[in-house]
Amino acid sequence: ISLDTICARPKMTPFVILKMMSITLRHGLSEHASSAFALFGLLILNIKFDVDMAYRYGQVAMALLDMYKLDEYLPRVYAAFYGIIVSWKEPVRVTFAPLCRSHKTGLRTGDLEFAALAGNIALCQKIHGGPPLRQLQESATYMVEWMKSHKQFAGLKFAKANLMFFQLLLGDLNYSSSGDGGYAKILHELVDNGVAINVNGAKTYMMIIHYKFGNFKEAESCFVKDQEGEPRDFGVSAQWLYESMTRLAFARQGIKKRKNLRKVRAVIKQLKALSTKCPENLSDKVFLLQGELASVNGNYDRALSKFKLAATMAAASKFLCFEALAYERMGWLVARQPLPDLAVARSYFEQSCARYQEWEAFAKVDHLREEFSSVL
Repeated sequence: ISLDTICARPKMTPFVILKMMSITLRHGLSEHASSAFALFGLLILNIKFDVDMAYRYGQVAMALLDMYKLDEYLPRVYAAFYGIIVSWKEPVRVTFAPLCRSHKTGLRTGDLEFAALAGNIALCQKIHGGPPLRQLQESATYMVEWMKSHKQFAGLKFAKANLMFFQLLLGDLNYSSSGDGGYAKILHELVDNGVAINVNGAKTYMMIIHYKFGNFKEAESCFVKDQEGEPRDFGVSAQWLYESMTRLAFARQGIKKRKNLRKVRAVIKQLKALSTKCPENLSDKVFLLQGELASVNGNYDRALSKFKLAATMAAASKFLCFEALAYERMGWLVARQPLPDLAVARSYFEQSCARYQEWEAFAKVDHLREEFSSVL
């Protein structure tokens, strides 16, 4: 199956995958079957969100890949299994090395489009629990230059979106000046080219940036509408989290409060069910949303308890970005009380800044210090 089919025409992808499985079942196993089973697992995940079944088909694909020992199919099987399926079932960190291997094998065997895909997915996964941002920015720069030189234009603009995301958080690009001419320009180019998956990925990055710098109206403009047939990679969890946090920011202001709270509760329910498959990856996000929901509803004790659980789970999973967010929300929770304990609020803000600093999100640290200095 061509990557162009998956990216540019996601609604056609299920028909292609089902045809591959039909041929496999009719004529028996072959070296092509590993790709068919991996993509069928991806389809199960997208259509039914059945993590266990998708994971089982992915394991069959891995067994077939090992049985036939053909490296030429490894990049696409690994991209489907480790890039999309595994992170709903196992800690996201276990995907880093296989995706790196997928990229390198694609370079060696000539499967450049899936080498590019694996590289892009690896960067997305590493945002959660990978190395600091400067190292990710260097990897993103490599991906952009490599895609240019190898004419991998399907993934190039998304690689650029990756790079700009890191540069904005590092402070290499100024947030206020890049809003119209930078990220928005890349997004328009993606839309014009009809690369649906890349559009949604770039919009999610834009939403996260706008939220982190307190621009909730712009964050709302980047909400992603799920498209039938698109791969539900682990980045969807961040999409749901930041969409819901933005909705809760509006609910706190009384803007479409009932509608926003209803949608947030639905997301919490779905994330909570998915977190039973892999609590290491998702429990922190469930607790963050439960805490923010309790905060909006005026339940201080429940909110603080949930935020502390979120920070603990994020720290255990080495998710610096989400641990920092949990402490940030604790700081604002305390600071907004009628008679706030400013020393406690300041402590939480400082812990948040320390985590953002360790993650190397220097622009966010500066923004947060400026924000809470006006409060404290």
